[in-house]
Amino acid sequence: MDTIIITSTSSALLYLLINHNNNFFHLHYYDPSISEYKIGILDINIILVSLLFQLLIRSIIIKLGPYILTHLLEYTKTPTFTEKEIKRTPSFYKKCNRFSEQLWLFVYYIFIIAFGTILYFQSDYYHDASQTFSATKYPEFFPSKSMKLYYLIQISCWFQQLITLHLEHKRKDYYEMLAHHLITIFLTVISYCKNLWPMGHLIMLIMDVVDIFLIVSKILNYLNLRKYCNFTFFLFIINWVVFRHGVYNYLTYITWKYIPLNLGNRFSSKLYKGIMIALVSLQGIQILWLVMIVKLVVKLMTAPDPNKVNDSRSDDDDDDEQECQQS
Repeated sequence: MDTIIITSTSSALLYLLINHNNNFFHLHYYDPSISEYKIGILDINIILVSLLFQLLIRSIIIKLGPYILTHLLEYTKTPTFTEKEIKRTPSFYKKCNRFSEQLWLFVYYIFIIAFGTILYFQSDYYHDASQTFSATKYPEFFPSKSMKLYYLIQISCWFQQLITLHLEHKRKDYYEMLAHHLITIFLTVISYCKNLWPMGHLIMLIMDVVDIFLIVSKILNYLNLRKYCNFTFFLFIINWVVFRHGVYNYLTYITWKYIPLNLGNRFSSKLYKGIMIALVSLQGIQILWLVMIVKLVVKLMTAPDPNKVNDSRSDDDDDDEQECQQS
């Protein structure tokens, strides 16, 4: 029912916007004198349209998810379920929804990682993260057209994830995810408004690169490809430690070091403290998740039969997870 409501609502709103207001479908505040885009309140239009598109695409993928999963399971030599059989098996139907959610995230992250990587290779801070602040040339410097579009899409994605977090079956780490999304939205919006987009771009890129390995691992888990799932999960752990506890902390240090040089220019001391608290809090949440990851690895390595271990990569609560693994 939620999928039907989201599909119809987002489609209707997009139709109204397309037919009645072109201001929602192009970037605003282009300044010919500098050949760059400035920022302003009308940027919310692009965020809204991107949010609606993401909700629409997500709902379509979730609707098609059961059909995609059942056909893919043929290649893993797992019994294929018809639509009626899926409806009679709540645990498998829930598994289909989880698979569909990860499939949507896979599609989005492949696109946004490619977009962000291209921008990184074209940036002034390529190979030197310390240039993220010197590249901004305070107080007046603005993102390119591509960077502005990238940033607005990312902001809309986090609003979309905040919405869908409350539509999905409640996760075991719901409150951590909620705090993570709220902090990320705060950081992305502030970094966009306060000309911190080079640093924001780098942080979003390293986060996304880590996430794609977990997403692929979850998809392989739902397809019962345990060997490939575990290998991808191993790559995920390596990337998690390197990027989220190594590179991320280095970028946080650079932010802590360089923002005070611009206090009174574009930043107040309160805003500076708010940004640092948010960055440190985000790292705290990631440490909690790292503990969960380590516990899972220990379980998988010490269990007599790893296939019977409750696997958090399934995204379900404990009871539902056992049901899905038995189905």
